[in-house]
Amino acid sequence: MTYHGAIIGERLITRHEYHYAKQVVATHRYLFWFLMGVGVLLLCSGVGLGVVIYLDDPWMETVAWLLIVFLVVGQMLGGAFIFWLGYKRRLRIDPRVAIIRGVLTVLKKRVPSNAGGVNYVNEYYIGNALLHGPPGSYDLLERLNGHVIEVHALFLRMYPPLNLSKRYKGIEEALLFNLKDRDNASDRINLNGTFEKYGRKVFKRQAWRFNLLSLPPMFLSLGLAFYFIVKFELFTFWALMGIMLISIIAGGLMYELLEYLYRKLRKGLDPDYQSLTPEELLKG
Repeated sequence: MTYHGAIIGERLITRHEYHYAKQVVATHRYLFWFLMGVGVLLLCSGVGLGVVIYLDDPWMETVAWLLIVFLVVGQMLGGAFIFWLGYKRRLRIDPRVAIIRGVLTVLKKRVPSNAGGVNYVNEYYIGNALLHGPPGSYDLLERLNGHVIEVHALFLRMYPPLNLSKRYKGIEEALLFNLKDRDNASDRINLNGTFEKYGRKVFKRQAWRFNLLSLPPMFLSLGLAFYFIVKFELFTFWALMGIMLISIIAGGLMYELLEYLYRKLRKGLDPDYQSLTPEELLKG
């Protein structure tokens, strides 16, 4: 597969974009420390295991000693290797943001599910960059499949890379900050403008709002299903499917009601409040 695109320039990263990038890659930084900690624990436990076994029976037979030494040394080497993986990992946030122009390509990636089946997730490419869009951007990116676009993206300089498959040879991961398409000269995504207008925690507030409004409908659905199953002893397949469907519909209606009441409450407290769609929010 050929990904059409080229870097046509670069600019300095803004302070809002730098803060956002640090938040996104924070889990990767924690992974480095986690690997180093696990490595130290395995190394120390290997040494301790050897000492305990020796003190317990110093006159053990040669074959048994060889086996134990093999296990202890293997654990110590494994701990040293995991520590080395964490120590050698590097993640650098470049102060320069690349400006890339080309054709947006959407590909489906196979992801095994826990049930033994296969799910598919979309990946978004321009040039040799695998784009990671901000929350709420993926519906827009899917509609722009095959369009000529211009993006401002931050390449994640990570060693060793997280994607080791041959499929990703020559591909670099990048955070998407800005996007324009050929049919729209204005920004379709402008993260710096979004943070300037709505604050740096806007995505966290959106996530907390959704989670809090989703809790009562979830409990309502579970409570209804449990009540009908126990009350009327409905344990056949079609009865259970019917109860699940009714419970899900009830939960969905309750969520829409809570969302409507929330917007009314916000409008009453702040007459200038506007309920924005994800795309309106990302325009800044």
